[in-house]
Amino acid sequence: MTAQSKVNIKAAVEAVLIPVENGGYMVQLRGESGGTYTVSNANGPIAYGAMATAKTAVRKHNSSLPVDLKPTI
Repeated sequence: MTAQSKVNIKAAVEAVLIPVENGGYMVQLRGESGGTYTVSNANGPIAYGAMATAKTAVRKHNSSLPVDLKPTI
């Protein structure tokens, strides 16, 4: 996870999990201004293999940030 991702997690007001085709989840953050950011590493957006892993990665840097699935409706 990049340093920018860690800072963005700390500043986020919402985090949603977005399912990816290969069975993992990406984490999209939203800030107070409405801007969005996908949690990334040096190779680009991170696709976590399990929902629990994605939630743990976010909560490690912001324990008060709720992490839920992105609604589809």
